[in-house]
Amino acid sequence: MTELGRCLRPGDSPDARALAAAATELCAGVPRRRCGTWVWYPWSGRLVHLLPAEGFRLVRTDRNRDKITRVQQQAPLGRRIGVLGLSVGNSAALTCVMEGVGGSFRLADFDRLGPSNLNRLRAGVHDLGVEKTVLCARQMYEIDPYLDIEIYRDGVTPGDRRGVLRRTSRRGTGPADRGMRHPVGQVRGPGTRA
Repeated sequence: MTELGRCLRPGDSPDARALAAAATELCAGVPRRRCGTWVWYPWSGRLVHLLPAEGFRLVRTDRNRDKITRVQQQAPLGRRIGVLGLSVGNSAALTCVMEGVGGSFRLADFDRLGPSNLNRLRAGVHDLGVEKTVLCARQMYEIDPYLDIEIYRDGVTPGDRRGVLRRTSRRGTGPADRGMRHPVGQVRGPGTRA
């Protein structure tokens, strides 16, 4: 909350008391432990308390403000991005998420992580055997749990080619959108839409 207060007043140098007051104001009377979103990551057993989506993304991309205005940041966030092949594509997808480019992603790959992939993917030996789509989606959700991610575990088949980027989403599928009652999939990986 205090970092959000700083983002909303970029030219100020507030003291601790002013930041605490700003955090209380941002919660609008709701106790801080109930303000925001609790996100459950079943693959790592972590429960994280975050700001709501808009505030979270504002803070997360605040250091981009000297490169691009907040208004300009909204356009790329609304884009749907398809990444086909997640050996080298994993890095591209993660870079887009880190920069705040794309709020909706379609990931396609038929392969699982093997030892020979460890020279191209940011992953550890504990990830061996995990589907590349699942691995990439997990990494993306750990940066921004409010993303809408759809995975294609069989890669892109001839029947999928046209539909991968045309399918529309009515709501997000990230862990923050599912809440505690609907965590993002089982330990094997994030949930997918049928």
